[in-house]
Amino acid sequence: MNGSRKLMVALATAGLLTSGVAQAALVDRGGGLIYDTALDVTWLANVNYAASNLTDAKVAAVLGQNFAWSANGATYTHTLSTLDFKKSGSTYTGAMTWWGAQTWVAGLTYFDSVRNVTYDDWRLPTLNPLDTSCSSPFTFGTGNPTYYQGSNCTGGELSHLLVTDLGTKPNQSVLNAIGDTSVQNANKLLFSNLLGSVYWSDASFTPLPTQLSWAFDASLRGQGLDLQGSQYFAWAVRDGDVASGQQQQQAVPEPMSAALLGLGLAGLAASRRRMHK
Repeated sequence: MNGSRKLMVALATAGLLTSGVAQAALVDRGGGLIYDTALDVTWLANVNYAASNLTDAKVAAVLGQNFAWSANGATYTHTLSTLDFKKSGSTYTGAMTWWGAQTWVAGLTYFDSVRNVTYDDWRLPTLNPLDTSCSSPFTFGTGNPTYYQGSNCTGGELSHLLVTDLGTKPNQSVLNAIGDTSVQNANKLLFSNLLGSVYWSDASFTPLPTQLSWAFDASLRGQGLDLQGSQYFAWAVRDGDVASGQQQQQAVPEPMSAALLGLGLAGLAASRRRMHK
């Protein structure tokens, strides 16, 4: 049973599945695209699109390539290997290291069947390490600011979606409908393959940029730090509204091609919109 079916069963069991409920800040634009009016970003409705999108050929195209990112005025690199993309038997699960997730989303193209437009500017969502709405502040070394992790965070794109719109609560999976509003329950039904798991953000941890990155655990602990080599999930997002009328049809590059990665990865961190301050 996939995540969306489990969710429908859970909602029905709790007596919380409703119809005709307003979708709050989230609007279904069709074609597998969900617009967030509060953040002015568009999410893929298929939360674990990587599980069906990744193939051996796409992975092979990036093996040995360097993923590069910037922090503290320096550039760091990681050489991609098969260990960056998790498989179960012959099937990709969608779980990836932070480097693998950044590589996958940088090479992602998505065809919107409603508007006949291909988007190639997908990225990982932001988390805000300075988000005072989080439950647990901490310090790390001299000269660094106070960082925030834990539950109730709403200051980043990913945390706002999971907490405000989808009802993730302390020590409770996002799939748990108990205590959620009717709007939050309706919002969850906009997405497929939603998992009570960990999702990568776009940001490394500034004091240890080659070891730790920010992620959101939608099953237990909320916002926090994880080793970049851990294999978690990537939820693709892009800036703006797909129905704005300003989007232009683009040529369709080969997803995760060596050419795209060779040109784009070195400057990826500098070119993408950074985390909210």
